[in-house]
Amino acid sequence: MLRAGTTCADAIDFLDNDLVAGSLNDVSIRIPFTLGTADAEDAMRVVRKRYDEWTWKAAEEINRRFSDREIAAPLRGVRYRAILTAPLEEARLMMYVELVELQDYFKTVANRVRAMQERYGRAGAVRHAVLDTNTTPHFMRFDPHVRLVAALFDGD
Repeated sequence: MLRAGTTCADAIDFLDNDLVAGSLNDVSIRIPFTLGTADAEDAMRVVRKRYDEWTWKAAEEINRRFSDREIAAPLRGVRYRAILTAPLEEARLMMYVELVELQDYFKTVANRVRAMQERYGRAGAVRHAVLDTNTTPHFMRFDPHVRLVAALFDGD
């Protein structure tokens, strides 16, 4: 789920603070409450453009931290395309719904990472390693004294 070098704490912090409470919230609070004036319609066009840019940047950031590409998939789903092409009033209403659903989705992903951290990241937890059968036949013990003694008895 996580890319090498990304810790569970880093991923959770990114999802909770940078994405949900940060950039997603920044787009959400800029949506005009109503349309009816030229200024409100211009503001909605700007928000729609910002939303488009945000989905691209957010997907890059998610894919930088997560190996599972499906995590970023909801950012540019069916509703994304509809928001970009619909009349402004419809786009405004769809954007409200979309951003709330994305917020819930990324909170769920953060909770999955928390569960993974709880399951695998406990300090001092007992860990077990199991060798497969391929490892056992190819195992060579690295002990220079044993090799020297073995070489002497083999006549080498």
